[in-house]
Amino acid sequence: MVYLRPGFIVVIVGTTLTALSTLVVAFRYFCRYYRMGQVAAADHLIFVALVSSLPMRSQVKRRKGKERS
Repeated sequence: MVYLRPGFIVVIVGTTLTALSTLVVAFRYFCRYYRMGQVAAADHLIFVALVSSLPMRSQVKRRKGKERS
């Protein structure tokens, strides 16, 4: 069995959840636009929140890489 460091597990879980939330937001946009015909302000706020969380995700990866050096 392969030993996974706790920090690496955090990166894996964070990446998985970020990908899942991106799919959910994309599906919400699709349903709102094509099924209901309108996209509300709340949908745009959700998209802004998702986009603003992506730099935090890359910051964790960058910091993790610097600890090894």
